[in-house]
Amino acid sequence: MILKHRSLCIFLVFAFLGALLAGAGITAKAKGIPSLWDGTVDTSWYDPNVPQKEYAISSAPQLAGLAQLVNQGNSLEGTTIRLHSDLDLAGHNWIPIGNQLEADIDLSGTDLSPIPTFGGTFEGNGHIISNLTIGSQSSPYEGSCAGLFGSVNGHISNLSLENASIFFSPKAQGGQAYAASAILCAYLGESGSVDHCLAANSSLSAVSLPTSRLLASGGLVGICYGKISSASVREGSLSDPNGFGTLGGLCGAAGPGSVLKLCSSSGEICGIENAVASFAGGLLGAALGDNGKNAASVQRCCAQGTVTGGTWSGGLIGNASNTVVENCYTTVTVKNAVYGGGFLGIG
Repeated sequence: MILKHRSLCIFLVFAFLGALLAGAGITAKAKGIPSLWDGTVDTSWYDPNVPQKEYAISSAPQLAGLAQLVNQGNSLEGTTIRLHSDLDLAGHNWIPIGNQLEADIDLSGTDLSPIPTFGGTFEGNGHIISNLTIGSQSSPYEGSCAGLFGSVNGHISNLSLENASIFFSPKAQGGQAYAASAILCAYLGESGSVDHCLAANSSLSAVSLPTSRLLASGGLVGICYGKISSASVREGSLSDPNGFGTLGGLCGAAGPGSVLKLCSSSGEICGIENAVASFAGGLLGAALGDNGKNAASVQRCCAQGTVTGGTWSGGLIGNASNTVVENCYTTVTVKNAVYGGGFLGIG
């Protein structure tokens, strides 16, 4: 890992930390009464025989219709979806938009784009989606990904999520479970981006499996090969009761070429004490670039809160390999980890 400019002026550091954790640049409109979801699906806004470059969504059933279209194989690449209203998903069980990952995801260098995936642009227009619910404690959602979006190779911007609740258990595939979960987006491909997005007062419990080589869970994004900028998690709660996965306050794991810039996270991350093999970080669980010029990059980011447990746990990043970290700061308390560091767990 390469660290740059860690000796920032204390005043500027705390001013920067406060601005990010206040969600600088992220505004929620919250106008009027949100559209309440009754569990139904509406795809009438989309006519495959008359394709358009832009579509407007103003109800929760229409958002569920977007999920149905993408999960049936329509990536909507080159299409912009604009949200025109706050939505309340009302605790009905949600199926992710792009709900499947391919089995072989290799963070050491190979980006295998999962299918189905959302390839368009989702413009939130500053609106709020509340009460996203996936699974329950007694019946976790089983699959390869969980989040409002599962797999994304497009763009998500200007969207806030509040009071989300996810209970996720990866489904083993061929003896291994390669899986990702997050409040906003489980898997962000190398051509994907997330900017000016927020997850607030939300919780995620991901039950890792002993056979799993990779289960990455994050407060906003699970696995990132693309770019995340000006994004925040406020008062998030992440947990892995089995202790075999990777947890990050904002992002679970970042692969080669990924960029996190001007991001922040606050909340509680709970692994287990004496975990067998896991990474946990206040901002990022693991940042794994490659040995060439395709390093992962973390720029001007910060974190606060608590990280408990894990094998390699850090206040900012659990594991940083072939990663450039610039002008970052953390006040996270790390406790009960096998190998814990105020900034890094290992790197």
